[in-house]
Amino acid sequence: MSIQEETSELINLIFTLQDRLQFFWNFYFGTVLALIAFIGSYSSGVPKFKANHWPKFAVTMIFVMFVVGNLDGLWTYSHLANDAASRLGTLVRQNPNVSEASQIVAAMRFRFSAVGAIIGHIIGNLIVLSAIWLYLNPKEKQN
Repeated sequence: MSIQEETSELINLIFTLQDRLQFFWNFYFGTVLALIAFIGSYSSGVPKFKANHWPKFAVTMIFVMFVVGNLDGLWTYSHLANDAASRLGTLVRQNPNVSEASQIVAAMRFRFSAVGAIIGHIIGNLIVLSAIWLYLNPKEKQN
């Protein structure tokens, strides 16, 4: 395989992995917003920590399973994208006559990191878990 072909495949791989990372983030934020909207529509709006333990526990467990799967995907694809970008950078440094596209992509700094995923998840998860345990209370029936 020639250097041009390898750099072209790495470029495609990097952007495919970046698309996958964006999918995981979009899915996470969409799920978080949907869950908060559900809690807001279902709730009476009065915080009650000592009520409805079973529904709160069930929703918490489902959310935690979702978070673990999503964070695993973000972590895995983040490392794969960083490895592919690192390999492309090595090829470009070793072969300065590669295509201009390869040089541009190798010079790009991808802002996503595994640490960023963890920090973003911690903030979002705390918001959702506090909404579940404080506000997941059914509206009172009006006669």
